[in-house]
Amino acid sequence: MSADIPLCRSGGLDLDAVKRHWGLETCLPVDPLRWKPFQPRHRDYLSPVAVQVLSYDQGCIKFIEPTVSHQTLMQRQTREVILGFASLIQLVCFRVFEMVCECLEADTPFPRLYRRLRRQVPRISLAWKWEEILNLVILGIWIALAVGSFTGYIQMAPRERARNWARTGSFSL
Repeated sequence: MSADIPLCRSGGLDLDAVKRHWGLETCLPVDPLRWKPFQPRHRDYLSPVAVQVLSYDQGCIKFIEPTVSHQTLMQRQTREVILGFASLIQLVCFRVFEMVCECLEADTPFPRLYRRLRRQVPRISLAWKWEEILNLVILGIWIALAVGSFTGYIQMAPRERARNWARTGSFSL
């Protein structure tokens, strides 16, 4: 895995940023010449000289996580099990859906009915009248107003509007 983590203004590297980026508890840079963990003088900071030495020849710094607490190890294993279980559930659902579709296509008259219905849809859509379309639009407007008033987006308040009209003579929406 690789990531580009910006250096500090002084040219050093904040190891807390590396830990946050990868979700690590501890991290140590690896010395590229000896292939051993490098212990920095400051626990959470690499100096500009250390960055230059550790990135020598490869242009990047390699990190390891030497020790992990039992709690973190358990969290990571639990996360791995949950992700595996989620992918298993997704695979099972996909397979069941495929089996149901194959059964419907092979053992039922649904494909023939679907093809017959598809041929009749243009005739049905041409048979609509303007009155039916207008009724459908009015029904949609009523549903939108009902949902808007129930959610509080539209406030009817007929009493307040009547009082305002009686006092001022104007009816404002």
